[in-house]
Amino acid sequence: MVFLTKKVGFAVKLDIAEGKNSVTGSATIATGLKTVVGCVGGIEADASIDAYPGITAKPSATAGSIDVKVWKPTSVSNPTPIAATIAKDARWIAWGYK
Repeated sequence: MVFLTKKVGFAVKLDIAEGKNSVTGSATIATGLKTVVGCVGGIEADASIDAYPGITAKPSATAGSIDVKVWKPTSVSNPTPIAATIAKDARWIAWGYK
């Protein structure tokens, strides 16, 4: 995990954490921050029907963690998203306070 501290606005300093985790369906990931204010995520894979292009990341109810969900289309002919059934590498960035 990498941590940075950035000054935002006049007096607010946010710490930034980033990482890569293997996720099948969903996972709660500890960021190393005490409080997570926001986060983003992405899949580390080339584009294809198996690359599961959908990912969501949000601050978790568990302090200092984020909830990451990886989605895939139901099938080539049915794009309805369902939870991924194969582990994919999810990259994430979270910001908050250490």
